[in-house]
Amino acid sequence: MTRYLILGFLLLPPPTLIAGFPSSGSAPARAGDTLITGRDGWAWPTEAGRVVTSTFGEYRREHFHAGIDISSGDMTGYKVYAADDGYVARISISATGYGKMLQVHHPDGYTTVYAHLQKFAPAIDARASAEQQTRERYPVDIDCTPSEFPVHQGEVIAFSGSTGTGSPHLHFEVRDEQTNPLNPFLWPPLRVVDTIAPTITKIAASPLRYDATVDGRHEPRVYVARSAGRNRFRISAPIVLAGPAGLAVAVRDRIPGSRFRNGVYTNTLAIDGHVCYSVRLDRTPGRRAHEIALYYDRFLLSEGRGRFEKLYMNTPNDLPFYSPHTPLAGTITESQFAQGPHAFSITCSDFNGNSAEISGTFIISRPPAFSATRLGDDVQVRLFEPADVRRGVISTRRFTSGWSDQTWTPRGKEMPATLSFPSGDADVMKIRFENLRGISSNPLIISTSLAVGPPAGLAATCEPEGDNVCVRVISDGVITSPRVTVVEGERQFAVVTTAEDESRHVGWFHPDVSVRGYRRVAVTGFVNGRPAGADAGFDLSPIAPGTKGTLELDGGRLRVAYDSLSLLTPLFLWLRKSEQPEGTVYTLGPEDVVLGDGITITLQGGPDTLHRALFYREGGRWELIGGLKGDPSSGRITRTLGDVALLTDDTPPSLSRLSIGGTSGRKPRITFRFSDDLSGVEYNEVKVYIDNHAVVPDIDGEHHRAVYQTVDPLGRGSHQLTIRLKDRMGNSTTVERRFVLR
Repeated sequence: MTRYLILGFLLLPPPTLIAGFPSSGSAPARAGDTLITGRDGWAWPTEAGRVVTSTFGEYRREHFHAGIDISSGDMTGYKVYAADDGYVARISISATGYGKMLQVHHPDGYTTVYAHLQKFAPAIDARASAEQQTRERYPVDIDCTPSEFPVHQGEVIAFSGSTGTGSPHLHFEVRDEQTNPLNPFLWPPLRVVDTIAPTITKIAASPLRYDATVDGRHEPRVYVARSAGRNRFRISAPIVLAGPAGLAVAVRDRIPGSRFRNGVYTNTLAIDGHVCYSVRLDRTPGRRAHEIALYYDRFLLSEGRGRFEKLYMNTPNDLPFYSPHTPLAGTITESQFAQGPHAFSITCSDFNGNSAEISGTFIISRPPAFSATRLGDDVQVRLFEPADVRRGVISTRRFTSGWSDQTWTPRGKEMPATLSFPSGDADVMKIRFENLRGISSNPLIISTSLAVGPPAGLAATCEPEGDNVCVRVISDGVITSPRVTVVEGERQFAVVTTAEDESRHVGWFHPDVSVRGYRRVAVTGFVNGRPAGADAGFDLSPIAPGTKGTLELDGGRLRVAYDSLSLLTPLFLWLRKSEQPEGTVYTLGPEDVVLGDGITITLQGGPDTLHRALFYREGGRWELIGGLKGDPSSGRITRTLGDVALLTDDTPPSLSRLSIGGTSGRKPRITFRFSDDLSGVEYNEVKVYIDNHAVVPDIDGEHHRAVYQTVDPLGRGSHQLTIRLKDRMGNSTTVERRFVLR
């Protein structure tokens, strides 16, 4: 896996620093930035206690944690208070996510959010219940006028619960006028006592360009933190960097009274004693919250190697908590740091100032550069920086035998600039050099005779990776003198390759953003001394940020529509088509791209049926996205690229474990479970009727269950229960049951 340094950054306005945090780019909060944080007048929002189990800005798969979680000790029913005067601006009830939720708007422009509630205060609860009954459904969203539910600081507005997602707790947020979440700890009354410093467990170093390496490898390296005293850690071995690289840290915090691990408030990277990059989580974006994928290292997370917070910015974004918020911020490049060792330290702190530090050394080191020329029976090598070379390894072989290695070390204090080696009876020679820091060059493989060996094949592959294309030349013999030519539109150009070993060569090129469609790659060279050639090709569809248009792929069966806000960086879109058990699947890549506002996908193919629609998959389950503007074959991808397919879901949802309790009284309790195999249950269409009168059950989407507790007593005798379920594709299930009240 290789990272890429994006050089074409968007021009961003300088951040406006107000009350300690920069202006948000996800939804510019010009008016909100004039508000004053740090007020002492707010109140703690619950009687449940002051144990915080999750802090602001922590990792969630698709967003930053937008508030704090306050423990209720796995109990429900604690009073929830308005943090300040204001009015209830929104009442929301959903089967997943925030569950039962209130938003309170305050005169100073802020909004507080209270989520996962068990129930609301009586007047608010009556309003919500009436709306549910009118709509005959559990999910509702109600906008309230300022005069409808005015509240005072400390007034009971709800009771804590576990609705939506998660175990019992109160989720509490503060948002600015543009709905961007703010760190509640910016308000002194909302802070908690914390005397525990964070713990740093690991750091990672990642190459950020195709030709960059970390410790000689073209992939991220992870280093375990070693204790170096109280709240101090160290990486013992130097990290050797060649080419641009970035550091990331795995760190967790804890608050007294909680067993949960939390995120930290600030991260700071200093190199040679100077701070070059810092993060402070005062605010996160409300819109484009999926840009969390730009802050955490997605590759290491997907590989199961840890949750690393990046200390560099290699993709343009509007995340509001970086300093400096400039192109290439935090990246380690040779233009900034000279070759040789450099000390680094990473300091991680919680909001109360408890901190931990990890330190170490990285070494900027280029692999030795050299050229080789065949002169008669000798091969002459020219070293470009001989003083930095420790030794050379010269390997020779005949096509009919194996390699014979010879190590070359200088006789004096340093390697001479020019070396000459006899080729003897060898057919090929492989040359590599190692510098003083142990970094080895790629081998150079040259032919030293006109002999030929056994026939062997030659193949070429092309793989788009990031904003470059990797061309690999592969054989089961010895490759010499490979030449790679790319035909791209009207342009034809050569690609320089380097040898990974005697049978694998690799080269890279940056595609022309103005050319869409097929690229042809032609390879010529020698394999075991015999002339050989290979062809490869691929389709590529570049899209530039800030542009608008539509791509038609696979003969027009797949359309991709985008606008000026769809992308953060240039996208070199590629497509793979495969037949899988569920049908024809289109894979859109590169998979690690993070979108801006997203792209619209329209897919045609197969029979048009009532229960067929567009689905999307990003490494997990299929997700229904079809239905954009009423078209089941069209939908939006808003986070990252992945698989899309037209899938048929004609299986109705299922209902199980139906129970009618309390039949000895007149207020029965009805419970049941539900499930669906593909598109998912449509919670608006979970309908329950008693004697043809609609009642609204509480729905727990996380655990796929519903509960209705009768409020008004029913008459004695026989009653008819009817339950109707629909999935998101319109398939329905009806279950009827009679019950008797004594």
